[in-house]
Amino acid sequence: MDDDRVGADRVGTVGIWPALGIWADWEGRKLRQAWWHPAKNAVAEQALLPADLKALQVLGAIAVGQSRARLFAGVQAGVGTERVVLCLRGTVGAVQVRGSVALLAPALKGRTRAALLRGAQEHRLAGRCDEAAAWSAAARGVLLAGRRAGRGSSVRAVSGGLPTLGRGR
Repeated sequence: MDDDRVGADRVGTVGIWPALGIWADWEGRKLRQAWWHPAKNAVAEQALLPADLKALQVLGAIAVGQSRARLFAGVQAGVGTERVVLCLRGTVGAVQVRGSVALLAPALKGRTRAALLRGAQEHRLAGRCDEAAAWSAAARGVLLAGRRAGRGSSVRAVSGGLPTLGRGR
């Protein structure tokens, strides 16, 4: 790709770039509200994940429970079509996606990791090995954080292997 931003023109490639299903309420061509679950007057949409390393790292932290940040959805205008894109707070024209993220956290974690690996692959193909390494490391970080979150902390890990003298955790 000639563009420095990986995934900058992801309008027609939903099949390649990871997306999550949301329900969107449109007011003309403007996104009015968005939900993770079906809602009245809402239409099912595929929201693309962002193509930005920092935003994907925040999505990964949300997915594994390390962050309680809210997710937002905005409209990305493209060639002949508009796509809904997940984004972070502060994006112009974005609306908060309502509903609990807990039920879709495993899907969000997997798709975030897939987006990071896809970004690393594109950087590698473009000859930017340092950026590819950063994206790959971020994908590995999401994987390891997910494993740590699923495992929890055991008494042995808390005590460092020493007897706890009946104090438990």
